Amino acid sequence: MIGFEIIIKGQEPIRIASDSVVSILLGNGYPFGAYIHLGGSDSSYNSLTWLDGKLETGDMLTIKVIETDTASEVIRKEIKAKEWVWELYNKLEVELTEKGLL
Repeated sequence: MIGFEIIIKGQEPIRIASDSVVSILLGNGYPFGAYIHLGGSDSSYNSLTWLDGKLETGDMLTIKVIETDTASEVIRKEIKAKEWVWELYNKLEVELTEKGLL
């Protein structure tokens, strides 16, 4: 599968890949300052996090698109069962129908 290899400040590479979606979020702002979030989801709608980190002025990032069968170990996985997604969908469908939007 296609993924990304991210090297931050010359440290060990972090490989992120999934059978669904991965993302690299870079930001700067109050109250966090400069930060990086490496995350995504899998085909079961589970939320995956490989890194939540702070960045400093001058930090060097290298991002490479890779083909891989494995990813680095996630630091956080939030389980989102498919039933939960359907439950939310059905709730929103009822709400939108009641408002005459569907």
